[in-house]
Amino acid sequence: MTAGKFKEYTVNISKASSGLRIKIAASKETERFFFDEFYAYREEGGESGGEGGGGSSEEVGTTDPGISFSASSCVAFVGKDPTLPTFNNPNNLTGITFASSNEAVATVDAATGKVTPTGSTGKSTISATYAGDATYKASTVTYELSVVSLNSQTFLYKKVTQESDLLEGCSYILVCEPQEQVCKSISSNKGQAASAFLSDGLVCQNETAPLCFILEKTSSYYRLRDAAGNYLNAAASSTNLVLGSSSDNSKWTITFDTNGNAKLQNYKTTDRLISYSVGGKYFGNYTVYGTEYYNSIQLYRKVYNINIPEVTQGYSTLYNADNAYTLPEGLQGLMVTQASRAGYITTVEAYHAGDIVPAQTALLLKGTPNKYYAPVTTNPGNEANQNNWLHGTRTAENVTEVTGEDVYYYKLAVDDTNTPGFYWGAENGGPFTLTKPSTAYLAVPKSESTAAALLFDLESSIQEANNEPDASSAFVHDLTGRRVAKPVSGVYIVNGRKVIVR
Repeated sequence: MTAGKFKEYTVNISKASSGLRIKIAASKETERFFFDEFYAYREEGGESGGEGGGGSSEEVGTTDPGISFSASSCVAFVGKDPTLPTFNNPNNLTGITFASSNEAVATVDAATGKVTPTGSTGKSTISATYAGDATYKASTVTYELSVVSLNSQTFLYKKVTQESDLLEGCSYILVCEPQEQVCKSISSNKGQAASAFLSDGLVCQNETAPLCFILEKTSSYYRLRDAAGNYLNAAASSTNLVLGSSSDNSKWTITFDTNGNAKLQNYKTTDRLISYSVGGKYFGNYTVYGTEYYNSIQLYRKVYNINIPEVTQGYSTLYNADNAYTLPEGLQGLMVTQASRAGYITTVEAYHAGDIVPAQTALLLKGTPNKYYAPVTTNPGNEANQNNWLHGTRTAENVTEVTGEDVYYYKLAVDDTNTPGFYWGAENGGPFTLTKPSTAYLAVPKSESTAAALLFDLESSIQEANNEPDASSAFVHDLTGRRVAKPVSGVYIVNGRKVIVR
């Protein structure tokens, strides 16, 4: 360059990508120059900027193409048809290519964008890329797809459709099924919404946890309070929902229509129901409900997700670190009380269906292979008066840990003959890593057993007794492991030992 003079330069750039950046600067920090005009062309035919390309050239566009996905993240369930974010292409552009960052989790048709989960769990970034043209600039948009197994979720939220499902002390969330939204908080006088992942009447918790309301019952009304003790209130003659003290404004009647929609009506605003505003994208107390723009809502109850698999022949374990729950119909809650003889353990039924299992209780569950959902409750329940070798405590790295005793660690599994039992989870019965926070394990004092495998056994030593066992101080069970309230003549298990009642 010559000082005080203008000069035109032409620079050919070959093999450039769509992410090309051009930096123009003086050779020395003390020098400066004035930049008048800059033109960029892509030559038709041959490489961009190459010699002898021939044909006409076009200017690179600067307009945003406007492509987008309807959400930045999505969860799909293994074995279920996914509901994925929609791709928006308002300018009907062609030549858009789609891709998956992890084809072990999901594949994508590069031309149509059709996403197909492979059946494996994990995460993949789904992208759509437009290379750009004379009008529109290049653009790439993405969303994160997480593929999960329902069985891997400790908690789920299950839809309730009748008043008998409204249990005091249980936790409930507000859901709008048509829009796949849950209420995540109460602020700005409305129920703020977040995306939900719904499948067959179940909601899987997203990265944003829904707002759980604990149900309180009075003679004629219900109250809904959050974990901090604040109650859901409706303002009189207003669409507002707020959190506040217990008052007439926090009294609600809850009924259900024939479609399973929940009708939450406030004591002070009897002409309104809680509904979801499609336009506002929040929950409010509206005089209009059940319409295209004001959707009816649904109630879902927080539950433990329990899977009794076929492979273990009707056995599973559960450790509830923080929440008590009601044991569902069809399940027995067993504890392991002793090594009755070499290679065998004794189980007794500590809880039966309908009992509240206190928090921090480790159980062996027995039932027909199926999926079960145990309602989470704030009611504390009663601790079983039983010795129990089942535990759930672990280190921060999810490694089994029992302090104060020298033990062998076992996990529920089957052997080569498909015999269920507890087997060492690591070499020499050492600590092992748990894959789920709700898994229980067996910790047996080394003084009691050295076997690498412990099978279930009801054959234990028989103690004769002429008097009825004292059911007030210990649970009594029959030979199938079922709890018995009033034993009659026969053989029973009391504190892990067989007792004959005459």
